[in-house]
Amino acid sequence: MFGAYKWVVLSLLLATTLSVVPIATGPAPGAHVEVAESVPLSPAVPQAPLEEGEFGVRATGTVLVGRGLNGTYVVRRRGHEGEPVATLTLRSDRQVSLELKPGMYSLSGGGAPEQSFEVLARTTLRIGDDPQAPPNFEVEVDEQALETIAPAPDEARRARPWVSPLLSAIIPGFGQFRNREGGKGAAILIGMVGMGLGVSSLEATVSTAGSATSFRSVAGRLGGIATLSGAMHLFYVWQILEAYRTATNSEPDSFRDHRVDLQLTRLATVGRAVGDRPALMTDWNVSVMGQVAPRFSVGVSDLGIQVSKDVTTSQAGLRLGYRLVELRRLWIGAALGAAAQWTWSTARDRGLKDSIAFDANRSRLERQFGVTPYAQAEFRWFPVDRWSINVMPRVSVPLVGPRHYGAGDTVARYATTFEIGSGVGVYF
Repeated sequence: MFGAYKWVVLSLLLATTLSVVPIATGPAPGAHVEVAESVPLSPAVPQAPLEEGEFGVRATGTVLVGRGLNGTYVVRRRGHEGEPVATLTLRSDRQVSLELKPGMYSLSGGGAPEQSFEVLARTTLRIGDDPQAPPNFEVEVDEQALETIAPAPDEARRARPWVSPLLSAIIPGFGQFRNREGGKGAAILIGMVGMGLGVSSLEATVSTAGSATSFRSVAGRLGGIATLSGAMHLFYVWQILEAYRTATNSEPDSFRDHRVDLQLTRLATVGRAVGDRPALMTDWNVSVMGQVAPRFSVGVSDLGIQVSKDVTTSQAGLRLGYRLVELRRLWIGAALGAAAQWTWSTARDRGLKDSIAFDANRSRLERQFGVTPYAQAEFRWFPVDRWSINVMPRVSVPLVGPRHYGAGDTVARYATTFEIGSGVGVYF
C-alpha cells in the first residue's frame, strides 16, 4: 500500500529505540544515590506527600534551596533553551521547597558560578546547606514513601514502558489497551481499519476506471489516496508514541537545543505519467539536518534510491531551514533546498521511458542528471520528547532534466509540482 512496509519497519525500530530511552524513576529502597559531588547524607527530611495523578503516584522530586545562599537565584531546566522554572529571593537562614519533574536543571545567581543538578523521582535534593561553602548537593531517598507505594500495575508498566509501544507497533491500539485506555485503544484500532478500507476502496476505483473516465476524475481519486494514506502513516506512528508517553507518564516537550535531527519523509504528488495517464508518484527519502544556530538548520536532504524495472535513480540534496514559530509541542518553519538525481538503465530500447536515452543496438549504461529546487513549509508536532510527526507541503520545479519518482514515473522539466510530505523526525 504505497510503501506501507517501510512505515512498519520504521515503527518497529522506533519502538525498539524507545525501549532503551532512560526513564526517570525513583531508586529502590536503600539504593545509594550520588548527584554532582559525593557528600554525606544528612538526617531525613520530611517529604511532601506525593501527588496523585492519572496513573497513581506522580513521580516528582523535591528540591530544598537555601540555608547559606543570599540573593536572587534562577532555576532553569536544561535542554529547553534554559527556560526559567523559578526565580528565588533567598536568605541564608531560610530555604525554599520546589516540586520538580525528573530531569536536569541549573541554578544561577548570587554571584556564584552556575551549578547543574539532577532531580530524581521520589527523592529530596538539598542545595546550599553549608553557609561557608559554595552550593552543594545532598540527596535523600524517601524510604517511607517508597515503602507505602504498592507495586501497582501502573508502576509495573512504567518499569517496562517499551512493551506498550511495541504492542502498538504490532497491532494498532493494543499498547493503549495495556495502558488501561480501552476506549482510546478501540478508537485507534477502528480508525486504522477505517482508513485502510478507505485507501483500498479508492485504489479499487482507480484500477477499474475505464478509458472513458476523465483525467481529472482519476487524478482526484489518486489525490485522495495520497492524502488518506499519508494520514494513516502519521496516525500509525502517533499511536505508538502515545502509548510510550502514557506508559512513562511523561510530559512531552520539544528539544530546541538539539544538535542533529534525522527525518524520514514520504513525498506524494499526482501528475501525468508516460502515456498521458494520471499517476500517484511517491518518493521516500531521509534527511540529516544540523542546527548551526538557534532556529537555523542546514544539512544533507532527500537521500534515497529508487529502483523500478530497468531504471534506477539515486538522489541527494542540500536544505536550509528556519523555525518561524517555536511552541512547547509545535514548530512551524520554512525551508529552501535542491535535490539532485542520477538516473541510469541497462535495458535495451523498448520504449520504456521518453526521458531516458537508450542505444537501440547495444545494451549499455545510459545516464541522466537532474536538479530540482524547491521551497517547503514545515509543521512539526511533538507527541513525546525528541520525536516529532511532520507535515511538509512542498512546491518544486525541475530545472535540469525531469524529476523521477518510484515505479519509473517522471515529471517533465519546468513542470511546477505540488507535493505533500509526511514523516517522522528524531532529535539528538
